[in-house]
Amino acid sequence: MNKQIASFFTLAVSLSLTASLVSAAPPEPKSEPIHTTSDKAELTLSYDNLRQLIDDLQTKEAVTKQKPPVKATVRSAEYQLEIASKKLAKVSATFAITTFTDDWVSLPLISDQYPVQQIEPANTVLTPEAGHLSFLTQGAGEHAIKISLLIPAEPDGSFNLQCVAATSSKLTTNHTVDYEIQGAARGDSNDYILPSIGGSIRISPIRHANAKASTWSADSRVLYIAKDSELQAEARIVLNATEGDAATSANLVLPKDARVLSVTGPDLERWTETAQQQIQLNWNSHGISRRRLTILYALPLPDVDETWTLTIPRLDDPQKTQGQLALVTPAEFQLTPMGEIAIIEPSMVADWMKSQGMPLILKLPHATAIQLTGKRLAQIQTATATIESAVFKTQIVPDGSTLTEGTLTISHRDPKLWTFTLPEGSEILTCQIDESSTNPIVLSDGSLQLSLPSKQADSQASSTVKISFTSKLEKIDPLSGKLSIALPLTPVFIHEMLWSIDLPSAYEASALDGNLTFSGEENDSHSIKLVKRLCRNQAAHVDIFYRKKNQ
Repeated sequence: MNKQIASFFTLAVSLSLTASLVSAAPPEPKSEPIHTTSDKAELTLSYDNLRQLIDDLQTKEAVTKQKPPVKATVRSAEYQLEIASKKLAKVSATFAITTFTDDWVSLPLISDQYPVQQIEPANTVLTPEAGHLSFLTQGAGEHAIKISLLIPAEPDGSFNLQCVAATSSKLTTNHTVDYEIQGAARGDSNDYILPSIGGSIRISPIRHANAKASTWSADSRVLYIAKDSELQAEARIVLNATEGDAATSANLVLPKDARVLSVTGPDLERWTETAQQQIQLNWNSHGISRRRLTILYALPLPDVDETWTLTIPRLDDPQKTQGQLALVTPAEFQLTPMGEIAIIEPSMVADWMKSQGMPLILKLPHATAIQLTGKRLAQIQTATATIESAVFKTQIVPDGSTLTEGTLTISHRDPKLWTFTLPEGSEILTCQIDESSTNPIVLSDGSLQLSLPSKQADSQASSTVKISFTSKLEKIDPLSGKLSIALPLTPVFIHEMLWSIDLPSAYEASALDGNLTFSGEENDSHSIKLVKRLCRNQAAHVDIFYRKKNQ
């Protein structure tokens, strides 16, 4: 078996050597057969058969190793262009390249008309070829190349950037406010999306030779809101180019001491504060005769008792600006315009000017400053808490001792200090707020005080207070007599008070006098049900005339 393997090995070597000889210099055909021996194995081939065998092997190798459809591709190309002067532009071009073959590759990247300043990496090979500088490399792989170059201006002042075909291609510009880009689609900010097939991108100066200066008119409408120690302003402005060429810039004058927060609007490229209280507006596109802006700014809030001087954002010529001024102040402020100024009904203005309240709205035919006098109106303090209901029950025993239990529902949202005064000679027994026991505070005048918690976060903005106290009356007379009894006094307004009084079972009420009335509920002989509504800072009291039953 080993000898047979050796014979095949010898045969393979012989065939390889023969193929090499044939490939190098094909011999003249011979009629004699070629003999190859190895030990006991022997192979005899004619020249024609050997030649056919070699051709078959070469064809099989060529079919097995297919060539890629393209040798290389540019995955991305990014160009950063800066206008250094009217005659020169600087470009930084970055390429991401993939090569697919082991052969040599020559890939055009930039025009050979551009002076090259720097190449990264430094060992990158660029060679002139058919009007281009081509990237030269051998072998498959990934390549990142950055080329810094210069583009001289054309006689008309424009610049031509020749872009290579790439899967993704982008141009970023700087200092090109006075130039327009042709052959590319506008992206975000100063970015442009380039065609994937490459081609020429033209950066041309905007021509103003025959353009007339724009004459703007403005409609300026401002909403001022007194808030957080400032006058916060929202100005919505419409600019119209009434004469000349619709330029890409305009100037606005803001009210004195204005602190600009933001300036926004369609096609607005940038805004800058050129001088005190003046801003310059620049737009991207040329030839638009109608511009819209929204400016947010703030002014110091004047004192309510001094004269308020207000105006609206305007053009340099106040006669070219008209508009409206809306002012929303707290309800206790009253502002009155000085002089003859037209006041507009809120129903006649845009909804956004009355979205923050009922404003004072003034019409301004021209953007002149207006003055308003202000004063603070008197305010009546409303109740911070009321007692929705107070339910009391009093039990009286023959020796004149009483026990009174009460449940009060007090409506409030903010924390509240509630005070009440017990009837003379009474003593507190228990006290609860929302089912939690608490101890009242004794004030200097003898009244009691409870601290009710905040109810801002509760759907039911009320506290439930339960109290009980005892008092000592005169001893019940065996036959008949009179009892004088009272409830606690509180300064908080009470919507309704219900009071149930139980006499000893052997007695009944014969008459009643006081500041309560019968509630209308059915009374038995010894239980009295009374009611008192809509009272404040008034103690409920009653005189009960009683007698022994069956007397």
